[in-house]
Amino acid sequence: MPRYRADDRIRAEFKDDRTGESEGLWIKVDDCDDRDRLVFGWLESDPVVFAGRLKRGDHLGVSFKDVREHKRK
Repeated sequence: MPRYRADDRIRAEFKDDRTGESEGLWIKVDDCDDRDRLVFGWLESDPVVFAGRLKRGDHLGVSFKDVREHKRK
């Protein structure tokens, strides 16, 4: 069974390497690749720090190492 399943929610930390700012954004999981330690899903948060680069509804892939919280459906 995959570590993260479809419809789970994760909060991933995104960091801006130039400014050092970061924020946690919620993602609704749709797929998980345990071998490569990646989780994919749809952004459910409205970004503040990354407002110009990300928006609610974007499809993203994040590394397991960036996951800060996990809610199973």
